[in-house]
Amino acid sequence: MKMNNIKAVLFDLNVTLVPSIFQSDRRLENVKQIIAKIKRAKYKVGIVSNCTHREVLKKIEELGIGGFIDAIATPKNEYEKKPRRKIFFKAMEKLDVKPSQTLFVGDHLVYDIFGARLCGMKTMLIKKKFKTYHKLIFSLKPIFGPDFFANNLREVLDVLRRL
Repeated sequence: MKMNNIKAVLFDLNVTLVPSIFQSDRRLENVKQIIAKIKRAKYKVGIVSNCTHREVLKKIEELGIGGFIDAIATPKNEYEKKPRRKIFFKAMEKLDVKPSQTLFVGDHLVYDIFGARLCGMKTMLIKKKFKTYHKLIFSLKPIFGPDFFANNLREVLDVLRRL
């Protein structure tokens, strides 16, 4: 059972939940099991993606997580895409949560982390393989870097326990 102020976890979809072709060295994680554990801990779960709504539905069906997702936010046009704030607020509105009650998990510094931080959310960056990228992000953290780093999705559960 959760004991913190966080009530919802929003996820980016591509690369964060659905591995890219460039992540062949990344061990395939059991996304369904991780999302189920987050739901059992009484968090609301949502997806914020720049993909079309149809693409998102197809991917969550392939992952087997459709029954765990409480909200999906996709852009209606180019002006609603991440990192713009509107798409993040759309998801939070659907979940009836405030930015201070939300953790956003993504893999991209600008589209995911910067956008979510602009809204006032806590953020977690799933690390990519490129070490120079991580050094850059660490140096920028006070400005718009993530609140937390993770090597994989399983670490989301650890961070939620610590919050």
